This record gives sequence, structure tokens and C-alpha cells, in this order.
Amino acid sequence: MNQQEERIQGALERLVAERVVAPTQVEPITRAVRDALAASVPRRGARWTEIISYAGGALVLAGAMAMLGPAWQDLSSGLRSGLLGMITALLLGVALVVQRTGSAVRRRIAGVLWTLGAGTAALGAGQLASENEALIGSVVGLVIAVAGYVCFPGSVGLLATGMLSMTAMITLLDLIDLRSRLLEAFAVIALGVVFAALAAAGVLRHRSLGLGIGSALALMGAQWPVVLTGHDAWPYLMTLAVAVGCLALYMWENTWVLIVAGIAGITIAIPEAIWNLTDGALGGGIMTVVTGFVLLGSGALGLAWHRNAG
Repeated sequence: MNQQEERIQGALERLVAERVVAPTQVEPITRAVRDALAASVPRRGARWTEIISYAGGALVLAGAMAMLGPAWQDLSSGLRSGLLGMITALLLGVALVVQRTGSAVRRRIAGVLWTLGAGTAALGAGQLASENEALIGSVVGLVIAVAGYVCFPGSVGLLATGMLSMTAMITLLDLIDLRSRLLEAFAVIALGVVFAALAAAGVLRHRSLGLGIGSALALMGAQWPVVLTGHDAWPYLMTLAVAVGCLALYMWENTWVLIVAGIAGITIAIPEAIWNLTDGALGGGIMTVVTGFVLLGSGALGLAWHRNAG
């Protein structure tokens, strides 16, 4: 009997002494817990199978790129899309076959292969389109990535969904040409809010990752005017609002990604605000010190709030 089993049996014996568990139930419960723990630990062979499958999928793409790279520009767009379509069909087909048994390892492998297929499908659709290649490719890839996440949820599939949705949003905004960086910023922030809401509501299986993607998109949207046009008041005000929103959400969703996003937003917004309000009079060192004091003050207030709440 190992230490883990001894601890389990010791806990059960205490429950027997407290007359919560009957003495005849100790051995069956110990055996059931031992079997459950053994089943939860992935077998070494399954780990190697999973690693080999990932490497195989990556080598398929790498080999195809190596073979077609020198002659890729000489091929017609139809032939390029056809080749990418065949690779996509192969990846998606293998993913469907792999996940048929329903084991956790096979579902993860299927999710990765399906995500690779979503990427090649996006590239193939872009090659086939006569115009708006980036938008069409990202939308096709996004649809396939979402379908894969619904069928066999995985963190890789969710990351791909976030990246493709961001690409689709950017290309769509560029096509619409809103002529307002502020409206574009709000659109990207809204996309981040949608991701965070889906994660908080439990629609996304990977709650922390979904909240992280949503926070990152919202912060990116808040900084959108800075990236494209330069400094003014809106970016740091929106970034600060997003940061405060992340910290407020942390009260309900106790996950570290919201703390990181909130601190990152404050660290970005405060130097931008100081630079804008002083017209660049303060140097980077002073702004860093001021930002540090603000963060320390926020931390002290947070500790005091928790102490009073407790």
C-alpha cells in the first residue's frame, strides 16, 4: 500500500470512528478511489502517442511547405487552393477518425489536427478568392475552428478561434472603412467582451483561457487609436476602463488572467495619460515611478478591502 492509499484509508477510518462510514465500507471505498485515481493518470504510452501525433501533423505541413515552397509562386491560384484543400481534407478526416473512440487523449489530438485543418482551409479559401482574400480566408477558417471546438473542445482550438475572429474583425473593419478609429476600437473591444461573456457564462469549456482572450482583445481594441494614429485622450481612457472592468470581473471570476490584464491595462494607461496631459514634459523614468506608486497604492487598497471584507 502506497502513501496515497494509506492517507485515504486513514481518512476513512476516522470517518468510521465518527460513525459516518460503516467499517465494512472502508475497503470498497478505498478500492473505488484507487481505481478512479489510476484512471485519471494518463498512461505513458498514451502520452507518447499524443506527442507523436502532434509531431506527425506538424511534419505533414512542414513537408508540404518544403516541397511546394520553391515552386509555389509558379502555381496557379486554383492549383494552390486545390493542394491546400487536399491537405485540409486529410487533416479534418484524420481528426474525425481519431476522435471516434472518445478518449481524452484522442479528443486532444483530434482538436489539434482540426485546428491545423482550419488554418490550411483559411489559406486555401484566400487563394481561391478573387478579392477580399484575407476576409474570406479568415471567415472560412473561423467557421471550421468554431465547429472543431464545438465537437472536441481544446485550448488550441479556442486560441485559433480567437486569432481568426480577430483577423476577420480587422479585415472587415478595413473593408467597411468606418473612417473612425474610435468606432473600430469599440468594435474590437466588443469582440473581447463577447469572448469574456461566453467564458464567464460557461459556454466556453476553457474558462480562464476564454477570459484571457477576451481581456487581450479588449485591451488591444482600447489601444487601437494609438497604434494607428497616435496619442490622444481616448486610448488611455478606454484602456483604463477595460483594466477596471477586468479587475471588477475578478471579484466574480477568481482567475489570475483578469489580474494580469487589469495590471497590464493600468501600466499602459497611466504613462500614456501622463505623457498626454504633460505634453511629453515628463521623462520615461518619472512616468515609470509614478505608475509604480499607483500600482502599489492600488495593491494596498486591495489588501485593505480584503481585510475589511474578511
